[in-house]
Amino acid sequence: MDRLFLIDGHALVFKMYYAFARRPMINSKGADTSILYGFTKYLLELIEREKPTHLAVSFDPPGGTFRNQLYPEYKGTRPPTPQLVIDALEPLTEIVQALRIPVVMLPGFEADDVIGSMAVQLAGADTDVYMVTPDKDYGQLIAPHIFQYKPGKGGGDNEIIDRTAICERWGIMDPVQIIDMLAICGDASDNVPGVKGIGEVGAGKLVSRFGSMENIYAHLTELPARQQDMFREAQPHMALSKTLVTIKTDIELPLGLEEMRLADAYDPAIADLFEKYEFNSLRRYIAHVAPGPAQAPEEKKVFQVETLSAGDFIARARKTGMVGLVTESHGEGFAAPLRRLTLGLAEGREGWALSLEDPAIDKYGFDLKRQAGTLATAGISLEGHWWDIALMHYLIDPEKSHDPSQLCRNYLGMSLEETAAAPAPSELSLFDEPETDAPA
Repeated sequence: MDRLFLIDGHALVFKMYYAFARRPMINSKGADTSILYGFTKYLLELIEREKPTHLAVSFDPPGGTFRNQLYPEYKGTRPPTPQLVIDALEPLTEIVQALRIPVVMLPGFEADDVIGSMAVQLAGADTDVYMVTPDKDYGQLIAPHIFQYKPGKGGGDNEIIDRTAICERWGIMDPVQIIDMLAICGDASDNVPGVKGIGEVGAGKLVSRFGSMENIYAHLTELPARQQDMFREAQPHMALSKTLVTIKTDIELPLGLEEMRLADAYDPAIADLFEKYEFNSLRRYIAHVAPGPAQAPEEKKVFQVETLSAGDFIARARKTGMVGLVTESHGEGFAAPLRRLTLGLAEGREGWALSLEDPAIDKYGFDLKRQAGTLATAGISLEGHWWDIALMHYLIDPEKSHDPSQLCRNYLGMSLEETAAAPAPSELSLFDEPETDAPA
């Protein structure tokens, strides 16, 4: 069974815009990459989780559509599109195409119409279609082999909505009746006029009872007097409203199913794009999504052990202005450098402890709050700026694991499990010259 996933690009872009509004991702160049990162991450996770056989992304075209020609006020009440959203569309298209996923955008038609036409025309006994969007309008298209794949809120689980679920939700007999519901209750976000005073729940009940908007008008006298007046007042624009909320399903498709088959090799340009936008945490997905040409294995990185006197260590720490800190063995600590310095607790304690208490020396490590507590029991106060790897990674990728072993594999291409044995529990390990992306 083929599994075709159709992404409503604009809906996903806005979802990421609002998701990162309070905690935007700013790269080293000062650019806001929140939408690019969130969209790309969701797409790659979808591929890894759902394993679609076919995939396409559709964006709304610039300019108006046939709906604006029918009703110039269509979407006229919306605020201007945020500049971040506008600026994201071109680079997103580049990223998606570099993953060898087709981007479909047809002049005069919204993404809804493109996806609706693809879903209806391509779904069948051999192909299940999943429309990836939170937009309730897509409910009208749900049918055997056509599902709405609704992204979860706040990192929650995605929801797959089938024919039974959508009918039970609104108390209707057929998903196509959602068209009548939407026409009656209107759509404030799209500036589609409906019957003033009738909301989604009320519209659902009326459609469930009468079957369609037209049949409601045919039996208008069966409604309470107040509702009769409301429907009569709205009657001049109701046919237009129904046309505006109806997703087209008869557009001539610009590409066939086979042209949407998920590629088994990605464009090498994707690696450059990830480098350009600093998507370090997403690099691990590339090989899974589409393995590129075989490359020579990278040189394996290992820890090099070096023994220094307490005096030499302090001098080097003060020169670099930074140390990396691990206060426990068994792989619970983490540091980024490739040169390792080990000092026993008893050896030169009074001397090198000064480096930990020196506020001019930045401290790098994993879970530094816990480490500070460990040091405090030995009478040492951890001073200076703290660069906590777990907290920094949470800020750029809060939904992923912050385990040091995983971070080491993702960012450094090395395994903590394969490094030399950790020092005995009675030792402190201090690392100089951390290879991090932290600001100076």
